[in-house]
Amino acid sequence: MSDVIADEYENWKKKANQVLRLKNQLFFYKLRIEELEKHIGDFPEPYKTMICNILANGKIGV
Repeated sequence: MSDVIADEYENWKKKANQVLRLKNQLFFYKLRIEELEKHIGDFPEPYKTMICNILANGKIGV
């Protein structure tokens, strides 16, 4: 029985670490997006429109 509990503990520990890693990645992506938004006016027009569309829609495409 203790082996089952230990395995469950390890599984939850791995899941918690995955969630923490994803949270950290989201934080850094958010910082990068904020930095990009600050400097969006520095890009030439075709790229500026493309970047605005990506930020607004969350994906590349028409």
